[in-house]
Amino acid sequence: MDRLLREEQISYAFMVLLERLTPDERTVFVLRESFALEYDEIADILGKSAVACRKLLSRARQKVKTEHEVTPADEKTVAKWTSEFLKAAKTGDFAPLLEVIREDAVLITDGGGKVRAALNPIFSKERIIAFWEGIQAKGSLQGELVPMQINGEIGLVHYRDGRVIHVILFEGDAQGRIRRFYMISNPEKIVNAPSL
Repeated sequence: MDRLLREEQISYAFMVLLERLTPDERTVFVLRESFALEYDEIADILGKSAVACRKLLSRARQKVKTEHEVTPADEKTVAKWTSEFLKAAKTGDFAPLLEVIREDAVLITDGGGKVRAALNPIFSKERIIAFWEGIQAKGSLQGELVPMQINGEIGLVHYRDGRVIHVILFEGDAQGRIRRFYMISNPEKIVNAPSL
């Protein structure tokens, strides 16, 4: 399942959403929605009844439905965000970035328990900016930040000494503001990023 999700061109936001489902809900959801398997086939795979699989899919769909619809940002908007972020990472001045972040924005980090990351999501643009300023002041953004296509989205790949340290993705709203940041530093999730 993990290999499938990495290979498919799906957004990181959707992958985070899938992580909120139980393993059985996620399996039924992907097998039914992506591969159109019949309930009997899914039941055989999971060792459950077809009725139980229908209920799992219903619960999974409800959880997915409660998530706000994501409006993909156009390339010009994402270029503006990446440009502002690159400037801020170099200078330490994240104030201009405040203009393009929603008040209720969220920053989600993923270290996978293998590298240091914030344990909980960070809410509000002020706290997010404080986080970026803090890690920039500690030198955690030193290296090279390169705009790159990641799972069909533009993001930033952070290299240090030729190795990938972080992948940073932005998710926008219909008004062209950032509603979510994703900072992935889990080595298992960034293993396939190209090296410098």
